[in-house]
Amino acid sequence: MEDGLIVDTDILIDLLREKDYAVSLIKKLEDEVELAISAINAFELYRGAYKSQNQEKNLASVKGLLNSLCMLNADEDSRGIAGAITARLERDGNMRYPGSAYRFDCSG
Repeated sequence: MEDGLIVDTDILIDLLREKDYAVSLIKKLEDEVELAISAINAFELYRGAYKSQNQEKNLASVKGLLNSLCMLNADEDSRGIAGAITARLERDGNMRYPGSAYRFDCSG
């Protein structure tokens, strides 16, 4: 599978909370593209788990989710290019999933 999406942290949180819309969205997307996360997603999920009242359970859930998705590591150049491309796509109305996920190519 060559195309993929970086999933927004809010969707990942709702997936961990087993909200119907998030579960359905992720299941649908998994059939179409590879799903991925960034280091920022991981940070935000771990931060929430450590702030929660049930740290042990939530940390296990976060680790399980993170292990099931492709982790993207980007250098400064690729972050700048991605920012420029997504800004242009959003401005032109060509984002497939605006505000919730960004496309990427898994083949590289």
